[in-house]
Amino acid sequence: IMVLLNLWAFRLLHNYFRRERWNFGVGEDWRYADMRKQHGVFWIVSQFFAVSLAQHGMLVGLTMPLQASMAADGSDLSFLDAVAAIICILGITIGSIADNQLWVYMNTPNKPLILDTGLWRYSRHPNHFGEQMWWIGLVIFGVSAKHKIWPICFGI
Repeated sequence: IMVLLNLWAFRLLHNYFRRERWNFGVGEDWRYADMRKQHGVFWIVSQFFAVSLAQHGMLVGLTMPLQASMAADGSDLSFLDAVAAIICILGITIGSIADNQLWVYMNTPNKPLILDTGLWRYSRHPNHFGEQMWWIGLVIFGVSAKHKIWPICFGI
């Protein structure tokens, strides 16, 4: 699981750094700048609840299956573990392909209005589809660990 987790994290980190032209922390995400303009003096409060607190709770819930998997008794891998690994690998692969296709599109001069080639021909957000496959794979790892079910399903 740790190898898969590192592959997933590398994919996200690489995509972020590439988008920022390898300049860490130089630019600000345009969504936060828009929120600051729209919310005015209440920006600090709305940012705390809408961004920090909400995302923290979501991440804790989403990672509960990972905790269940990591706390497992160390028994042999099962068929369900193999299914989970395949789903996670597919999710990472689909996300990576979609990220690369979007990168090429965004850096193409005189591009069409809508990206409708490659994986983007089949979905408006194939990168999100890959990401969801990743999280579903983690849930299956958690189920396979035969841990209590409520923490595993907390993030669903």
